[in-house]
Amino acid sequence: QSHYHLLERQVEDEVIPYCAEHNVGFIPYFPLAGGFLTGKY
Repeated sequence: QSHYHLLERQVEDEVIPYCAEHNVGFIPYFPLAGGFLTGKY
């Protein structure tokens, strides 16, 4: 699994297009940056 959230979006360039091309799902890891993007910290 790849980290994917508003602060870390590198997977948009290679991983997500590859998954779309090969009909493979992508489940992000830490979509809310471990709580950082929720205002928890």
